[in-house]
Amino acid sequence: MGLFIWTCPLITPSCEIPDSKKATLLVQVAQSLSSQFLRSDDSDDETLTLPDSDGYVYVLVNPSMPGLCKVGKTTGDPYERAKQLSGTGVPTPYIVAYYRQVLDCSSAEKLIHSHLSYARVNNDREFFRVDAKVAIDAIIDLCGGASNK
Repeated sequence: MGLFIWTCPLITPSCEIPDSKKATLLVQVAQSLSSQFLRSDDSDDETLTLPDSDGYVYVLVNPSMPGLCKVGKTTGDPYERAKQLSGTGVPTPYIVAYYRQVLDCSSAEKLIHSHLSYARVNNDREFFRVDAKVAIDAIIDLCGGASNK
């Protein structure tokens, strides 16, 4: 099977995408980018609204919540984010199962959440009833190779 190498604005530095997923991913990225780069209606100039900043998408697990993964984004350190979320609301700390640096963490997170929507526990929360490997594979498939942790 051939690979398509493409520099993708959602990830760093490049994606190796199997041919079978290329068309689907290109459509998803195009839709995401078209919604991110909207012309401002308030002005007469050709100013574009730029996407959110770079950051990380991550998978967190918690021994007190077996079978659930938290898939989110942060512009800071994923380990610091896990510490922030491990306050008094959960009996045991979150564990960073995986993270991936991306150029537009909001768009990448939306893409991953959409991909995992079948397993979302609550539409207002970032928890998914999937094995951590499924969530990690979603990030790798949608955001490129298995770098980071």
